[in-house]
Amino acid sequence: MITPNNIQQEAILSLNKSVKAGKNKFLVVLPSGLGKTIYSSLIAKSHKGNILYVVHRREILDQAMKEFEKCGHDKSEFGVLAGQSKKLNKRYLFATIQSLTKIKTLNKFNKNHFEFIIVDEWHHAASPSYEGVLRYFKNYKLLGITATPYRLDGKDIFKPVDNNVIYNMDIAEGITGGYLSSFKYTGLYDNIDYSNIKWKNYRYRIKDLNRRLLIDERDNKVIKEFKARIGDKQTIGFCISIEHAERCVRKFRDAGITAECITWKVERTDRNRIIDDFRNKRVQVIFTRDIFNEGVDFPNVEGLLFLRPTISKNVFLQQLGRGLRKMKGKPYVTVLDFIGNYVNAWRTRQIVVNVIERTNTLRHKKPIYNYKVPKVFFESQVIDLFEKQEQRIINRDKLIAEYFRLKETLKRTPKYSDFKVIKGIKNSKYEISSYMKYFGTWDNFLKEISEVRNRKEEIATEYRKLKKKLGRIPKVQEYRKIVKYGFGYVAVQRHFGGYRGLLEYVGDHHSIGKFSKIRRRK
Repeated sequence: MITPNNIQQEAILSLNKSVKAGKNKFLVVLPSGLGKTIYSSLIAKSHKGNILYVVHRREILDQAMKEFEKCGHDKSEFGVLAGQSKKLNKRYLFATIQSLTKIKTLNKFNKNHFEFIIVDEWHHAASPSYEGVLRYFKNYKLLGITATPYRLDGKDIFKPVDNNVIYNMDIAEGITGGYLSSFKYTGLYDNIDYSNIKWKNYRYRIKDLNRRLLIDERDNKVIKEFKARIGDKQTIGFCISIEHAERCVRKFRDAGITAECITWKVERTDRNRIIDDFRNKRVQVIFTRDIFNEGVDFPNVEGLLFLRPTISKNVFLQQLGRGLRKMKGKPYVTVLDFIGNYVNAWRTRQIVVNVIERTNTLRHKKPIYNYKVPKVFFESQVIDLFEKQEQRIINRDKLIAEYFRLKETLKRTPKYSDFKVIKGIKNSKYEISSYMKYFGTWDNFLKEISEVRNRKEEIATEYRKLKKKLGRIPKVQEYRKIVKYGFGYVAVQRHFGGYRGLLEYVGDHHSIGKFSKIRRRK
């Protein structure tokens, strides 16, 4: 029987308090290594009805059932819905979302079948498959658990639980409190040019990554740094692809290092054998692609290799979390991160430094272990890379500074059109689209910097440009068509009441009668 630790006890009390307040949706944020699954099983134990436990990978499901059994749950009451396993008539149903989301499967359940639904790795729940399952069932309590409440696509993971975060602890607090192992992180320069690799939908093309990264020069550097900085410690390497993981195994074995890889291609029996060999130190290094990012318990891991461009904060912290479980005789985990000029590489420093700063300042109420503050080192070439990337970043302050620079250069108040590229001429180094992205509208931007805008005069100026180009007074149809020289006809109606008002404003009112006759004749 497992006794909850201090963190789990606090999170249990928080949930009970929230239930008494009439809530039925809860989110708990706990870093890897602090017993999220055990916490789930303890919560499930306090409920008498049917329990649904949902994950997105079979490996996490198997681990969860082991933890539930350790906590005293009756294994004979466990049902599994994953792949070919479809035991649905059990009190506890452990299911992968891929199997559960099928309409035929859902229809086998009464909508009120489950009293409690637990979703592990909750940050995945913003996907349509999870949303469909949670909509199907009714009158249940919902518990989401995650170590990393972030998504690269910006989707809101808090709204589905009514923003009810009942407990929140991050990696920094876990290290500070002595609940997690510390780490020694080294950012090594990776001489791979990512600038010509296609970037789409928040990711690089795997084929392009394989072509650029799977080269002897890079392999040799990885092995050299591994031997010098990690040595004989148990290690997990995170790769860009299955091909990469398999290649790393061959290269490490050639260098005299016992290595295996685990990917979706590896059969379950072989996977279990490799994990057992790794736990018992018959294999030193396991290379993987995504499989071990979440939900796997390896306390004996003392080395981590980040061999892929880590774009996401979520993925970075998940990978780091694989080595933070405490174990007797383990002072810290050594992390080697190979950093190239991939998209947003500069954010790596922000993520790591945030953990360092917080562990330096936070103090948990009851530290139970001695611990060391994380140590971080970036090679000088990596620092140079970060600085170059940061200089190219467009942010609010840079946009505002550019506006006032242009104002000084032009000796007048810059207009909307000054930030457009017209006939290949560009006055500003930032285009109007950047201002729209950060401020929504041009008016919002001007309000933020307290600049007064004479919209009527701006429209009139653009009208005069069109008149000069045509060599005559523009007809209303011409003005409407050539929006880039004006502000659109909607703006004319708003500020002048129509084209007639604009002509009167600029002194071309003598043409109004002529246009009126044309319209009457039609």
